[in-house]
Amino acid sequence: MGTCEFCGNTCDIKENSIDKNIMEYSCMSCGLYDLIEREYNLFKHEYTDKKHLISGYLYEFNKDSDTPFHVTNANLKMIFNDGRMPKTHMQRLERLLLNMYKLDNVFGNIFKTSNVANTSGYITTQELQLAYSKKNYPSSIAYA
Repeated sequence: MGTCEFCGNTCDIKENSIDKNIMEYSCMSCGLYDLIEREYNLFKHEYTDKKHLISGYLYEFNKDSDTPFHVTNANLKMIFNDGRMPKTHMQRLERLLLNMYKLDNVFGNIFKTSNVANTSGYITTQELQLAYSKKNYPSSIAYA
């Protein structure tokens, strides 16, 4: 057991069975990744204020993979150049709404709304999806 380099959660860490210099991390939040600690220590200062972005990227695009993401300076730079990485506030909002929608275990889950014209005070995920697809975001939404 140890601490995840990116999200700070407790995770399983073990030496690679072939190369003892490579440490393999298995994090519930970030998924599988590996790194060579002595190399990572040379460039990790460049990413100190971006660890939450790396964690989010690993969670979204690598969490269900059986193959560990190889953490190198080149691969981390590739993450920040990936077109899927949100760059603007609107892209972050879209990502938030999509992930909120994905968390529903029931299609049609009801959300409580306030200050939304023409609603009864509640909105279903279908209506949320329709509002999202039309870029017509309700002004405030909370779980009922």
